[in-house]
Amino acid sequence: MLITAAALVLASSPMLEVSTLCEQGSGKAVATPACAPLLEAYSRFLAVVARERKPESLTIELLKQEFVPGRVLLASGWSDGGHRRLERLVLRELDGTLEVVWLVPEPRSDDGEHQLLTDVWVSGFEPFLTFMKSRETPDDFGAALPVFQAQLRSVRSTLVAKVGEKPSRAKLLALTGLLMAMLEKTTPPKALSAAAEIPSKAVQGLLSGKAQGASRWVGAPEKFEPLVVKGASVRGLVWGGADENWLLHVALTVEPRGFTLERRFIAYEQRFIE
Repeated sequence: MLITAAALVLASSPMLEVSTLCEQGSGKAVATPACAPLLEAYSRFLAVVARERKPESLTIELLKQEFVPGRVLLASGWSDGGHRRLERLVLRELDGTLEVVWLVPEPRSDDGEHQLLTDVWVSGFEPFLTFMKSRETPDDFGAALPVFQAQLRSVRSTLVAKVGEKPSRAKLLALTGLLMAMLEKTTPPKALSAAAEIPSKAVQGLLSGKAQGASRWVGAPEKFEPLVVKGASVRGLVWGGADENWLLHVALTVEPRGFTLERRFIAYEQRFIE
């Protein structure tokens, strides 16, 4: 009963609040003067990684968090009349300077669907763009990689200090949401206390043994596990961000010197953009 009650409390709370700061294109216009440098930075990034695609709409969202100093921003965009999602980018704005949030999880499976994250880094924006441009040529990439890695700065210790020695459930849940949002470059996932809370009826059916629609297991079939906070850890199932369609298992543990976050894809519903 205690585990069930805890899970119900988590499900009734958002993992992390998100607000839209800037929108541009496709009839959307939320662009204050403060949006200009944010939209310009994201446009410069897209010019490097998606040169053949013309961005038709851009969005900058604020992840409302207290762990990483400054503002953590999620940049996303669409092209081809809203049929193609452009590569997303996570930014950190601190004292008027824009940096890139860089996460490199360790693979725990050959297919990359199971990963372990132990650190969060920030990069200068210009070194990041130089590094991204270098990927086009093997020789350039080989020279640029050590330079890029040398200027990365970890924010892990600051992040853990913000959690505190005896973190509350709310803080642990918010940190899980933030790390997942930065790792997946999407809005934070939804905590689940029961299979009925999964937005996809097709994935619900998959869990109950009555598969329907385009739902698929990523690996072997699994049972539902509610998201529960216990001590300094969070463990259980979450549903991908508002624009996603994934069921994932997460396991976060926070310790005085760091944290570990395991993320593993469980199932999904295949969707098509009309």
